[in-house]
Amino acid sequence: MDTPGNRTVKIRVSLAGNRYIGNVSIPGGVDRMSDLLNSKTPFLKIWNVDSYESIRRDSDFIINKDHIDYVQVLEEAPLLEANKIPGAFHDIRVKTLSIEIHGKLFVPNTGESPMEIVNDDRSFLSIKDAEIVGTPERYQYLGISKRKICSVEVFQVETVLTEIPG
Repeated sequence: MDTPGNRTVKIRVSLAGNRYIGNVSIPGGVDRMSDLLNSKTPFLKIWNVDSYESIRRDSDFIINKDHIDYVQVLEEAPLLEANKIPGAFHDIRVKTLSIEIHGKLFVPNTGESPMEIVNDDRSFLSIKDAEIVGTPERYQYLGISKRKICSVEVFQVETVLTEIPG
């Protein structure tokens, strides 16, 4: 399914209460899964899909990104050169209609505030050390659809780092 210059990433997608695990191709020139999620293309193609639903593993599963609740990267080949900018992680609590997530939101030292990150034109927030409240689910990085967010509560800054998250 990959073409030259593309990377394969294994992800878990929560979509309308169902979960799917499969592979996504990240095109050359796109650094992270969050960049692909925030691209202008409205659909995401997944293959080798595992699900409780009856989806054939040999099919391509094409989903509308507007209906994604969240995405977790399960396996990804590391980039040769990491993107680094100065910034800090803010502790946050995100509420959707169905779940509450605690984690950390990266805010670069470019004069932006957490409010500006939540309000920018990207479709997904990348949350570090995400925990879905009331469940044992913990994720290193979780991409949360902004369309599903009801509220975001921002707490104190954790530490200054120099790396862009997932």
